[in-house]
Amino acid sequence: MSTHSQDDQESTPKSVTNVTEGRRKLLKLGIGATPILMALASRSAFACHSTTPSAFGSVCNSRPELLQSSNGRSPGYWKTHTGPSNWPSPYLSDPVRVGGKTTPATTFKSVFGIPGPFTDSTTLLDVLGSGGGGNKAVARACVAAFLNARSGFTPSSILSSDDVVNIWRQYITRSWYEPTAGVKWYADWPALPTVPGSDSGGKGGIIGYLNTTWT
Repeated sequence: MSTHSQDDQESTPKSVTNVTEGRRKLLKLGIGATPILMALASRSAFACHSTTPSAFGSVCNSRPELLQSSNGRSPGYWKTHTGPSNWPSPYLSDPVRVGGKTTPATTFKSVFGIPGPFTDSTTLLDVLGSGGGGNKAVARACVAAFLNARSGFTPSSILSSDDVVNIWRQYITRSWYEPTAGVKWYADWPALPTVPGSDSGGKGGIIGYLNTTWT
């Protein structure tokens, strides 16, 4: 007489079934998963790597291979590479005169809604050229991140332009940004996980995270 219980007798068929089903799912996903695998395998040596704010901590700590490539530009880049040929339309670094009509440079307030430490007429380029830490440093990083998103340098799957605006609005009204419930990022604190292939600029918090989205 067998000493195995009914549960023991049923466990093997269930596990075999699960493995078989898993293999079937992988086979079905094979073609569709190829772009994902190719994207992970073909990360550019000149690209940085990041992920969404909400997934940042967990992915960096446990699954760094899931970080996506990003080719964002720094605040310094956008400060020196100006004009309609460099900035994404319809955002203007400087006033543009066409057919006798002058279109003013894009203001920080028109994009982010809340000017914070700046005046209503302060332009995006003015912010990029401003000095100082705290609110101004976060604003510089947000302007660069916004232009990166609008230019397509940063994939929307990592950080969209709307995400950047939301980061600024949360930060300037509360002094912190919550990438996920219960987690608070201040301007450059707390320290963030090290990101392979990226440079957080020696900072943490909002600035450190945004730095991981550009080279």
